[in-house]
Amino acid sequence: MTAVTRRPEVHDLPVPEQTYRDPREVLAEKLAQPADLERALETYDRNRKALMRFIGTHLIEAIYEDKNGKKLPKAGEMNDYYMVPGATVKALTKLGAEKLGQLFRFARGDTQVTHQVCTKELCEVRVRVTLVDQYHRPAGSFESACSSQERSFQFAKKKYDGDFRAALNDIVARASKRAFVQAVIYSTATDEIFQAGAEPEEQRADAEPPPPAEPTGLTLPKGKFGKWGGQPISAVPTADLEKIYKFCIKEVKNPKTWAPIADAVGEEMDARRLTESDDDLPF
Repeated sequence: MTAVTRRPEVHDLPVPEQTYRDPREVLAEKLAQPADLERALETYDRNRKALMRFIGTHLIEAIYEDKNGKKLPKAGEMNDYYMVPGATVKALTKLGAEKLGQLFRFARGDTQVTHQVCTKELCEVRVRVTLVDQYHRPAGSFESACSSQERSFQFAKKKYDGDFRAALNDIVARASKRAFVQAVIYSTATDEIFQAGAEPEEQRADAEPPPPAEPTGLTLPKGKFGKWGGQPISAVPTADLEKIYKFCIKEVKNPKTWAPIADAVGEEMDARRLTESDDDLPF
């Protein structure tokens, strides 16, 4: 006769002891443990290598062009970062900051205007941007300022009909962009690789008075350049300014005589380029 083995019933199985620990106790226990520096170093090296590989393979450098002897980023093609003219550091653009934030899973959590002065003659703001991680915890913040006294806004004064109250949205947007980019750099510890400061031309212009409405030496000579002869350079369309600049440096018989006009035209084109490329600026 074959013995039949009875399968244990569910109620016959041993029941594991149910325990519950307060999550605060678990957290306190973890925090009380000594730091594992060896493991932290391995993690740091691994993450840093991944970050540098990301920058090298996923971030796109700007396309440059020669402007008056300077290698400058092409308007509209600054991409993720560019070399600051006359320096050895990289400037991170808003597009590049967004990609870097995606890698770390950081996003813009809050934007606050912390200071604002807006009159016809002057408009200035300070904006604080706070980043959050994937769990909506604060990951870092930064505060940046912008003012209508900056060179690009002074050269765009006609755009606002001489009333900088009309520039408020543009000034807030630029300050917000600067704060966001710098917050990303700060939160990802990449400040030895990138910066989000202004270009050298604007930094120098901060200490200088705004250009006058009709500066001397910016009027084309009469009898030359067709209908633009005798007109202020600021009134000439960009396409015609480029032709005039090319004529002054290449096609005239005595370029030295026309050098002052060429320099003035070149400065005007640079100023327009800064104004027209506001959306591409990293700040």
